[in-house]
Amino acid sequence: MLADVSSPLARRLVPAPDIETTNVSGSIIDIAFTARPGETAGSQALSLAARLGCDIGAGVFESIGEIQIARLALVVSDAQVDTVLTAMTNAGITAEVRAA
Repeated sequence: MLADVSSPLARRLVPAPDIETTNVSGSIIDIAFTARPGETAGSQALSLAARLGCDIGAGVFESIGEIQIARLALVVSDAQVDTVLTAMTNAGITAEVRAA
């Protein structure tokens, strides 16, 4: 259940990070992924976010047993939203635009 970052249990145990939206210029995309010790999912997600020009507005990393769960709030220009969503999804990272 925890390996599925979109499950209600995973969302309750590791919620999306808080981010002050009053100073955000653009859109917020929440991404989430899991890894086990020795896997490079975190560094790959951060590298992809950097290559796409995303700003990391906030983040939460938790380890529950052998599973590491991460949720990041990426700040992107409105013009980048579709590109970032597609790239993250293609990389196996759960991504969704945060509702205003």
